[in-house]
Amino acid sequence: MRRIELGFHCNNACRFCAPGTLRTELPQHELAAIEREVSSIQTGDRVAFVGGEPTLLEGLPGWATLARERGAWSVMVQTNGRRLSEAGYAHSLVAGGVDVLDVSLHGANEAMHDYHTTIEGSFRETVLGLRRARAAGLTFGITTVVTRSNYRHLPEIVHVAHTLGARAIHLALVEAVGDAARCADQLVPPRELAEPFLARASARARSLGLVAVLGGDLAQTGAPRTFAGRGRAEEPVGGERRHLPVAPPSGE
Repeated sequence: MRRIELGFHCNNACRFCAPGTLRTELPQHELAAIEREVSSIQTGDRVAFVGGEPTLLEGLPGWATLARERGAWSVMVQTNGRRLSEAGYAHSLVAGGVDVLDVSLHGANEAMHDYHTTIEGSFRETVLGLRRARAAGLTFGITTVVTRSNYRHLPEIVHVAHTLGARAIHLALVEAVGDAARCADQLVPPRELAEPFLARASARARSLGLVAVLGGDLAQTGAPRTFAGRGRAEEPVGGERRHLPVAPPSGE
């Protein structure tokens, strides 16, 4: 997959944001630099526009069009889905050549999701955005960061993802990098407590016909083409990275 980074600006402020201080320490990508990256796309490439939040850049549909003209066979956008709630925006992405979305959803309800994003109303906008994406014909997967505050509700999140029309769900284990490194004790759940809920979420996904990916390297798990994976992160102090390693549930 050819990942094209569009900078770190975002309209959410997630508690576990991996870029952390990169959002303010690094300049946003210059448009000319982005266009050079898009112009280097090769025939047959899978392309993923990632951020930050790519939909905040007005040039996104045009870059998707250029990617298709360069021969990309798939164009993905990794997004929080909020701008998709705007009437017509999902259709503008489709018209530009986008066919896949990797959408973040961190709760089964408004209170749970908005707690993680720290933005009131973000759940409502993401849900409406997913409905409009589905109506526009976009395929999408859901990425959920697993934390102390949502691990007990993973089967419910899977159900919501299915109801909204997702093809797959990636339960991404929180890592103590970026903003999460400064409050890891509040965010990282004990492995022995989280594993049963991950197993139940995986079983629920299978029963609903969704592919469930539990942590790990997306390139090695046979994951569908609906996930872009985590991008650049603020380096942890001392090089230490804490995460929740979870083995696949028995029978998978």
